[in-house]
Amino acid sequence: MIINGTDLSGLIKIRQINRQLAPSIENLIFDIPGSHGVYHIKNLRKQRRIEVDFVIIGESVADRIEKARALAGILASQNDLTIILPDDPQKMYIGSLSGDTDLEEIMHLASGTISFICSDPYALDVSTQSASFGTNSILTVSNTGTAETYPVFEITFNAPTTF
Repeated sequence: MIINGTDLSGLIKIRQINRQLAPSIENLIFDIPGSHGVYHIKNLRKQRRIEVDFVIIGESVADRIEKARALAGILASQNDLTIILPDDPQKMYIGSLSGDTDLEEIMHLASGTISFICSDPYALDVSTQSASFGTNSILTVSNTGTAETYPVFEITFNAPTTF
């Protein structure tokens, strides 16, 4: 598992990943009194939850404690984390640590569950696309994902402009 670009494989071994097939969906509906049924307006994607059961294996009790502190330092952030799971390395989730992360400790071993809440319900592609305008000044960008997205434009001017 990679968190904010840091590979955690030297700190933890993943036993199991629990995640939703799709984010929770809330149906926005409109009820008209005296009419049969309701009118479906749209679906709203809610947060996504990911739980990772893990084990820390230390060479000694002190090593296990050191690894646990390093893991806590990476996970306990005020900002959102980028989360890349080992079984799907081409996708990234944006989320943060949620709830308690208790450890069951026995000598040089510790196990626990990390819970993430992803406010962005979609899995994002880890790669980015870039393109340049050709001589015809037309640029076509294709979104091959399953969710609507908006491009980010970075423009570098080669000459002074008044507009």
